[in-house]
Amino acid sequence: MPSLIPFILIISILLRFIIPTLLPNLSQLLDQSPIFSTPINSYRTLKEAVFLATNSLNPYKQGEIIHHPPILLEVFKHLQSPTLINLFFALVDTLFGLQLIKLNQQLSKKDSKHTYFPSYIIAAFYTFNPLALLATFAKSTYLINNLVIITLLNSLLSNPFSLFPYFLLALSTSLTYYSWYFIVPLLAYSSRQATNHHLPSSPIIVKGIIAFLSSLSLLTFINYKLSASSFNFIQLVYGTIVSFKKITPNLGLWWYFFTEIFEFFSAFYTAIFNLYSFIFIVPMTMRFIGPSTSTTADALFAIWCEIGFVNFSRAYPTITDLNLYFSLSMLFKPLYRKLKFPTAVSNLAMFTALLLLPVFYYVWMGFNSGNANFFYAMGLVHNLIQVLMLTDFIWSKLQIEYYDTHEIDIDKVNLKLTQI
Repeated sequence: MPSLIPFILIISILLRFIIPTLLPNLSQLLDQSPIFSTPINSYRTLKEAVFLATNSLNPYKQGEIIHHPPILLEVFKHLQSPTLINLFFALVDTLFGLQLIKLNQQLSKKDSKHTYFPSYIIAAFYTFNPLALLATFAKSTYLINNLVIITLLNSLLSNPFSLFPYFLLALSTSLTYYSWYFIVPLLAYSSRQATNHHLPSSPIIVKGIIAFLSSLSLLTFINYKLSASSFNFIQLVYGTIVSFKKITPNLGLWWYFFTEIFEFFSAFYTAIFNLYSFIFIVPMTMRFIGPSTSTTADALFAIWCEIGFVNFSRAYPTITDLNLYFSLSMLFKPLYRKLKFPTAVSNLAMFTALLLLPVFYYVWMGFNSGNANFFYAMGLVHNLIQVLMLTDFIWSKLQIEYYDTHEIDIDKVNLKLTQI
């Protein structure tokens, strides 16, 4: 079966390259949908910025067209051929699938108590995952960030004392604002591993913080130079997210709320919503990585939970964020047996919501026979499904943890835990 993996990955590249090449209008069609595209990750606005840059105009000084970091713009200035762009996104997404396979293999080796999916199943799942395919066809720039994050996780699990994950975290933060949140679980995991290996944890934490801040400073300086020695990119790339400056329909909870409240309260609720997106990071880290008995699987589960919480509470979510969340859920096969809702049911509910979202959006904006309430209501259902799935996995994790701690064989003992 391992011999199938290269074959499946080749199919993955071909699927992601050939379809947008044969259907060049598909990317444009998907990029116009709020499900795939927001002002922060839109490939359309990136192309406009590339056009300005190649015509000796600075897009970071010409209005507020672009909200991508200058380092990303510089990459795409050298990828103006449609064939090269299609190949680039196909390779990026296939590399993500490869990293997902490696992550699953690492968990299998480090956790001998439980069984995980074979690598070829992980490869096949990601190759034909419709969320991954559609995100690639839409040319979402979040795909690059997803690859950085999963590479970070692989690096962290391979060597928790390495400083390379902190560089990758800085790169991810430079690409998308919210990634700096994950400095908390990274430091906690490195500290816990140091303690388990009878090493002092304080120097490792200090080194990690210094590595992250110095890498982020270096990337900020590069962005500064690439934007013609201007700091305008900070407001355009990160300030737009924090202040929610562009209120446009999307999968998230923010946009409808901020269209309804009075301007006087806007600053207050912006601060509250930003705080809410971070507030779960520390307790989740403390619960799953803090205990002395925590394992590598616990650390990965904590980070996955935090990715899920950030997904539904961020300002500009898209299907590409959901793809990262759903793909990583394949790594937690031991938890499937105690889920209240089978993953098939959760996935079916999620895909039903995702199918109805563009319908309600088109009824609202195309036919003018509906209104924003229909689209936003389906967005609420979509986020509710994410939360239910996440809490279901957490409860399953707590049950499995209890059984393992008390050495209870759940296959032989009919025991049911109840929430109090």
